[in-house]
Amino acid sequence: MVSSEKSADVRPAAPIQLPHAQRSSSEKWSSNQQLTLEYAKRQKMSIAWIERKLGRDLFANDDATMGVQRDDENALFVLLRSGVVLRELMEALAPAHANKMPIARTYSKLLAPWKERENISIFLHDCRMLGMAESSMFCTDDLYEGTNMVQVLFGLQYMQCWFHPQSGLSPRSTVSSPRCMKPGETLEEEEHNMIELLPLDDTVDQVDDHDQENEIASVEIAASVMPGLVDYSMVNAAATKEDEPVASTDADNDDDGARELFEDESSPFPFMEIESIEASDDEKSKVTDALLAAVVDTAPVIYPDAVRLQPLGQARRSATAQYAMQHSMFTMLMSTLAVAALVASRANAASPPLVQWFAPFMSGGGYCSEAISFVEALADLASPAYTLQITQHGDSFNNDFAGHLPTATKDTLEAHWFNPYWSPAPPHIAVCHSEPGAWHPARYHTSTCPPIGSTYAIGRTMFETDRIPSGWAERMAAMDEIWVPTQFQKQVFQDGGVPEAKLVVVPEAVDVAYFDPENATPLALPGVDASTTVFLSIFKWEERKGWKILLRSYFGAFPRDANVLLVLLTNSYHSSSDFEAMITEFALDDLERDLGDLPRVHVLPPHLPQDELPSLYKAATAFVLPSRGEGWGRPHVEAMSMGLPVIATFWSGPTEFMTLDNSFPLQIDGLVPILDGAFKGHLWANPSEAHLIELLQYVVAHPEDAKAKGQRARADMVDKYAPSILAKIVDGHWQRILARLQSDETHEEL
Repeated sequence: MVSSEKSADVRPAAPIQLPHAQRSSSEKWSSNQQLTLEYAKRQKMSIAWIERKLGRDLFANDDATMGVQRDDENALFVLLRSGVVLRELMEALAPAHANKMPIARTYSKLLAPWKERENISIFLHDCRMLGMAESSMFCTDDLYEGTNMVQVLFGLQYMQCWFHPQSGLSPRSTVSSPRCMKPGETLEEEEHNMIELLPLDDTVDQVDDHDQENEIASVEIAASVMPGLVDYSMVNAAATKEDEPVASTDADNDDDGARELFEDESSPFPFMEIESIEASDDEKSKVTDALLAAVVDTAPVIYPDAVRLQPLGQARRSATAQYAMQHSMFTMLMSTLAVAALVASRANAASPPLVQWFAPFMSGGGYCSEAISFVEALADLASPAYTLQITQHGDSFNNDFAGHLPTATKDTLEAHWFNPYWSPAPPHIAVCHSEPGAWHPARYHTSTCPPIGSTYAIGRTMFETDRIPSGWAERMAAMDEIWVPTQFQKQVFQDGGVPEAKLVVVPEAVDVAYFDPENATPLALPGVDASTTVFLSIFKWEERKGWKILLRSYFGAFPRDANVLLVLLTNSYHSSSDFEAMITEFALDDLERDLGDLPRVHVLPPHLPQDELPSLYKAATAFVLPSRGEGWGRPHVEAMSMGLPVIATFWSGPTEFMTLDNSFPLQIDGLVPILDGAFKGHLWANPSEAHLIELLQYVVAHPEDAKAKGQRARADMVDKYAPSILAKIVDGHWQRILARLQSDETHEEL
């Protein structure tokens, strides 16, 4: 009998309600239909521009676009969301700087969907710094998928202005006239090609009273943060100087006087309009916002129709006095920023070494889980001698997985996410944690690892058969070290041609605090009581995981009415996702029996939230997985950390941590060849079905012995593989490497 738990219908999340940075009152933007048509037009132009730059049809491969067609309303968003096309576009526009440009900072944040509101704030903040605040008019609740569209349009505009060497700090706005140019400067042909992305005939109305009040509040904040920059006493002196004409207080003449004073082409700071937009909550952004607010009144110099702000409690001053004050403020600001830049450059030279860890942090799966466990472990080090930053690499983004990460894990990853905007220097140590096909030069689109300029490169990988795949040895030759999780892997890699001197065994950590049986409540399972023996198996539905061996042995071990339950948490791998139908078919074809005549099997939804895993383990009596080969065995150690006895194949990765005292090692009937696929001819284990039947029956007959093994397993995980233990191991290796690099630099200087 098979039961399956269907996922409840999940309604799409409502668009995030964002503050209206600006609402245009022109007829063009008067209806949702017109907004939708305008976005569709801009999306079409954007896609065409990207395809011209990359020289290929972005929609030629349905898998890459997840079935989205060129004319679908969210086509552009789907293309850029994963970051693959974005990275390719970055490299096409500026190959030498693709890892250092600010756009990398912004789109790296998109990999954290729980930070979507902060993502938008970062976009808006950066656009304001680049004078692109007018484009925030798209940030409205009226337009479908509003946040998605803002991310895409701002991202493209951001790239346009930063990837052109002459863009400076006054790029062209998305919905206003072309950018201000320096005296005598003309747009080059390439820039004309880049700014053709969006139409030129849009206009921007004045901000409303509410926005003006926000701006005034910003000026007051700036005055409190840096009073030296907002010293209004200089205004009085400027207004009373006998040798300087004072403009009329009449509003019309006031603007004319201001324009005459600042229309000199030699003016070096052609600021565009800066608006009040909710920015990021981090302290650096707050300070930057305050500094920008202090000079926001320079906007009318370029756009006379823009609102001129007046500090609260101050009478309106003449334009001459007003802009004399602003000019002084701006000069002081630039001087302050220049000094800050000098101090920052000095600090950067003396800053701690940078270690950058590349891994599929937001993808789910073995490499992902392992990488996250390492980062969480290292984050708890008291005083590391280096800065750790992380980057998504080697696999696509998995929204279901990332969205259900524990809050503490999200905070840790966010705190260490690589930010080229603030950290442009290449890493001293780059860790490429993925299958070697993703290492530079990658066989598919992913982030570049090791990045250009890195000093020392470490490859972290593993494999599940008796040999490494063709081509891996050559890729590993380009690395300074290769970290593998087990002695088994070390021997396999060495036999495959990797020099022993490069191979370092670094086990995998398991979060023993998160996977703690004392902190979890059992997940509710159908038809289970205190006397039921629950066997849990977690795996990907593929031949390597031995699902046929598992089912055949379980069905052979117990009669139909036995008080046992096999719980499967699985996901498809180049196969159907109708696991109940496949189990039914297997029983009929292989055993010639109907499922109603067999012991119970319960299939869970394929994407159980990560934060429910401890409860799932807690609901089980034992964990079982007769796989043919493992790189490490992530579910194994998680189950052991939860105090479960583990029945698993004693070959490959699990031999590192399984013993007769802490588990039930499953014997193998030798090795058998892989018959098809990319690794045809490799050998892997042939788990013994007869021994598996014995072990399953033993757990039911001797629950106390099984429980004792689980307790021993929990103790071993805490003593040997806790994050704090692994953090010290990794830290020790990095200290060794950094000391060597420092020694090499010293010898070079001598």
